[in-house]
Amino acid sequence: FLDARLAVAQLKFGNKKEAQRLLNWITSQSALNFNLIPEMYGKENPTYEGAIPMVGFGAGAYVMALFDYYQ
Repeated sequence: FLDARLAVAQLKFGNKKEAQRLLNWITSQSALNFNLIPEMYGKENPTYEGAIPMVGFGAGAYVMALFDYYQ
């Protein structure tokens, strides 16, 4: 959730490259885990934290960030 929201914030501040980096990171981490998008990733490493899959706080936030990025 937070990484996706940070990507949207980066877009709103005109940092499209940083937003893309964050979205690509979420995509690559999720691809390694059957494309499940968690609510949160660990602070020290990309382990899943919280419940997965989180339709609203995980995948939902990710899809909304993609909409913002590609609109």
